[in-house]
Amino acid sequence: MVYAGGRTVRIAGDWMIQPPDTAVVATYDVTRGPASARALVVAAPRGWIVSGTQFQPMPPSLLASERDEFYLYDVMRLVPLRAPGVTLTAIPPDSLAQAGFRAEQLGRPAVEVYVDAAGRLAHLRTLVQDPDGGAPTRQDVWLTGVMEAGGVRWFREMRLTTNGAPFFDLTLRSLRVLPRVDDPRLAGPP
Repeated sequence: MVYAGGRTVRIAGDWMIQPPDTAVVATYDVTRGPASARALVVAAPRGWIVSGTQFQPMPPSLLASERDEFYLYDVMRLVPLRAPGVTLTAIPPDSLAQAGFRAEQLGRPAVEVYVDAAGRLAHLRTLVQDPDGGAPTRQDVWLTGVMEAGGVRWFREMRLTTNGAPFFDLTLRSLRVLPRVDDPRLAGPP
């Protein structure tokens, strides 16, 4: 579900993500069917919006926003947080009393990461670029449920709020782990 412009839109699609800067996300409004699908393609430092065979360059503000969003998937993997250049700092618990830390890396937005009582990733908070070029906005990401595939444990449900208002709800139906995203749209327009 996407909550935008006073509307609630139910979407379906496929997310192929290779954090932090490669993604092909193809979605469609379920009331209009798969023929209405469009894809957001991030092959940093470039990006496109693809409808059928038509490639439109992603505006710089939207590309910056999408890169911030897909970077969160890198943080969710946790392993990249052990890399040189990443600073982790303890922070006070969130509103649900979940323990947390701040992850900072040069050139990326700082992310507050919180874990539940069982030690599972439960909540992230960050500032992301506004896709329309406005000021960065606060985003909270709430994660619940568990899926496993290829040795990876991942969330089942994700709820995003922007400045406290609902923005996006996602429920995963399946999870596949591949060595890399291999999609011809990453090369850009033919």
